[in-house]
Amino acid sequence: MIYDGRPLRTMSAITRREHRTMFAHVWSRRCSRDSMIALIALTLFASVTLGAEYAEINGNELLRRCNISVRYLNEGKILNDDELAGGTYCLAYISGYVDAEQVSTARPGNKSSFCMPDAGIDLRQTVRIVTKWLTDHPGQLHSTSRVLIGLALKDAFPCRH
Repeated sequence: MIYDGRPLRTMSAITRREHRTMFAHVWSRRCSRDSMIALIALTLFASVTLGAEYAEINGNELLRRCNISVRYLNEGKILNDDELAGGTYCLAYISGYVDAEQVSTARPGNKSSFCMPDAGIDLRQTVRIVTKWLTDHPGQLHSTSRVLIGLALKDAFPCRH
């Protein structure tokens, strides 16, 4: 590769100053100053927003969000934007948890803490099971959501080893 007419060294041989100079050179040729400022602002905004939104939540917050999901599943009521975000979070989080557990236990030697029925289970039913468990165990809601989902599914679908 060539940079300014000189052969480009490997990254391990490039100093930090040379790296910054190369980065600035590439950006100055491809983007205007306003575009760079907008990109930096968007990156900072996204990292702050996503970091806050997708941080680990406790059982109180998971129950609040899952109650929205169950209400929608039961009543089919149209949700506002905040409710939609909360309800979707619950559905996605529980779905991701179950999928991760299945992938993890597919590896030799790993055992699941719960055993789903052979016929499988619908996500809507899983959300209802977790929500009911959270409602029935208010003393546990200080724990993280991933721990509580595992406990709820373990109670609902114990393994018979």
